[in-house]
Amino acid sequence: MTKTVSKKSGAAQPVMDAFKSAQPKMEVPEAARDLAKRAAETVLERAESINAGAEQATAAIERAATDTVANVARMTRDIQAAVYDDAKAAIAAFENVVAAKSLGEAAQIQIDYLRARSDVTVARVKTIADFLTKAAEDAVKTAQDNFARLTSKVDKAA
Repeated sequence: MTKTVSKKSGAAQPVMDAFKSAQPKMEVPEAARDLAKRAAETVLERAESINAGAEQATAAIERAATDTVANVARMTRDIQAAVYDDAKAAIAAFENVVAAKSLGEAAQIQIDYLRARSDVTVARVKTIADFLTKAAEDAVKTAQDNFARLTSKVDKAA
């Protein structure tokens, strides 16, 4: 096998010698060098543009995640406050029922308590619906804005 390799390199030797002797005489035209340089610069600019777009997309995702965590924390605090308010209202109603002097008065206290809790529940449902609607609208707007920015970056890069 070694003999075959040496035969091949021996057969190619005249071509290699001719290339070596012609190489110092060959010049790359200035226009070709300029073209190659401009092509490399264009590729670099497009890579930088794509990288900047990716950085912006990452920042947008980070903002969205941060906003989501903040909203979840706010909702958790609101739920905790609602549970606490419900417990206080139930204890107050119980104390008032126990302090009632008649069965009719106790029944009225209980009815008033239930009506008040019903009003609170309706208000909470409206607040939750408004919150979810706004969160969904904000998420959709953010997604649309990010998509538009990303597609404009990709279009510019292409």
